[in-house]
Amino acid sequence: MKLRLRWPRQERRTTGLPKIAVMGALRSGTNLVADMLEQHWRLSADFHAYGWKHAGVPILGPSSGFEYPATPIVWICKNPLAQVVSLHRYRMLSETGRGISLEGATDFPEFLRSPITIRDSQLPGSPRLRFSNPMQYWNFITWNLETLDPSHFNAIGFNYEDIVSDPDGLTAVEGLLPLDRRTTGSVKLPEKKMRRGKTHTEGGDGKFDAGTVTSQSHLTSYTSDDLAFVATQVDPWLMQRRRYTLP
Repeated sequence: MKLRLRWPRQERRTTGLPKIAVMGALRSGTNLVADMLEQHWRLSADFHAYGWKHAGVPILGPSSGFEYPATPIVWICKNPLAQVVSLHRYRMLSETGRGISLEGATDFPEFLRSPITIRDSQLPGSPRLRFSNPMQYWNFITWNLETLDPSHFNAIGFNYEDIVSDPDGLTAVEGLLPLDRRTTGSVKLPEKKMRRGKTHTEGGDGKFDAGTVTSQSHLTSYTSDDLAFVATQVDPWLMQRRRYTLP
């Protein structure tokens, strides 16, 4: 008997448009990129084409009864140091009573060094994934998406920081499939922050501040001991591949 799991959320946009799957780790910028794609191109950003967007592309056994879709993949990677700081801030939202998809320590140094559990908070009974620390989650999902076989998956990866500093770089998605532009001129960042359940254009909490990315303000969260620990955990091949360096 097959499990029947239904997500309570609705499709992001009307059907009939070309679909692109948007994937990446929790707090990597998937919502930002999805909204930018839909604002500038006639397409639908699909978060569910390959399962939960924050868990990577699953391995489907030959007797599973499932097939991979032909949907192209746009995936987003964030600097691992910024990623962990953002995950910790997200973790702290649960202290306000909000339901989130992450469990972990509240103190940042402990959060950096101890296990985290992720799940889809919008899916009742969601399976859970556990990682020995948040840096290992970054390794896992970045490796999963970075090493997709191009003979089987039509995928392109973007660094979140590159999109923020040069939004026009997102035009590389036009190499995945034929797309029509909704807008003319340069690709632009949204003016508003994302608010959960809303697009940037539908309403957000304040302005989208690209300066927090370009200034690398996340580094203030780390001590020298924290950075030394990160160096023992982060995958050096992935760091080189995604053009990231540690301080």
